[in-house]
Amino acid sequence: MMTMTILIAVGIVVGVLVFTLLVSFLINRSKRLNSKEKFIHSLLPELDCGKCGCPNCEAFAKEVSDEKQDVSNCPYILKANLSKVNRVIKKGYINNSNMIACVKCKGGKDCKNKFDYKGQNFCWCKESLHSGNKSCDQACLGCGDCVRVCRYNAIFINEKGVAEVDRAKCTGCGACTYVCPNNLIERIPAKQTVQVVCNNSVDKMSVTNKCKVGCSGCGLCEKICPVGAIYFKNGMPFIDADRCISCNKCVGACPNGTISRL
Repeated sequence: MMTMTILIAVGIVVGVLVFTLLVSFLINRSKRLNSKEKFIHSLLPELDCGKCGCPNCEAFAKEVSDEKQDVSNCPYILKANLSKVNRVIKKGYINNSNMIACVKCKGGKDCKNKFDYKGQNFCWCKESLHSGNKSCDQACLGCGDCVRVCRYNAIFINEKGVAEVDRAKCTGCGACTYVCPNNLIERIPAKQTVQVVCNNSVDKMSVTNKCKVGCSGCGLCEKICPVGAIYFKNGMPFIDADRCISCNKCVGACPNGTISRL
């Protein structure tokens, strides 16, 4: 009986001590943040994961407050909280109706897996493990980090497991371009209706063994273009939107279907 009483007393003392330390920590942390920083910090997930480049969420809140970072650099922030921060802290993203986001990959089910991934459903988590589970190291990992950060519901994961942009909803703000670990998303002119939907600039010889719709660098698109709107750079074909006449000859000539109508 005496032993039980002592254990209860010790438990109460330890509990009070822990509570006191926690309150002291929260008070001291609160003093380190101004009102603007407190607001931002309250909307962050407080995981202190470091993916934003800061040691913790507190430091990230300060950088967002000082406009040294965009709040979308946090991969875990809820979409609703992202909108709140941008609505209150600044006017929001600078929308550009002349530009539109484009995901330069259409692999998904057509791209072989290196292994079965059972971890957290975030692209950066997959990418940190052997450059992702896809045989192509530049492939879309399909976890939807870009979907979570889009304020306009303009990106979705299609039936093949690849991120795809809804051109009717995209405002060209560019928020999605910051969160893709493989840098697959870029902004292209809104007037452009044809695009090379691949980002694999290396290992061209074995691309067809990895992905059915990957660019093999054969050059047929460049040869067939009647206006010279297609050129190669670092092993990848690019389309000059100002010269392209949307004849779609390159679309039909591409043996892997890598070039697509948008």
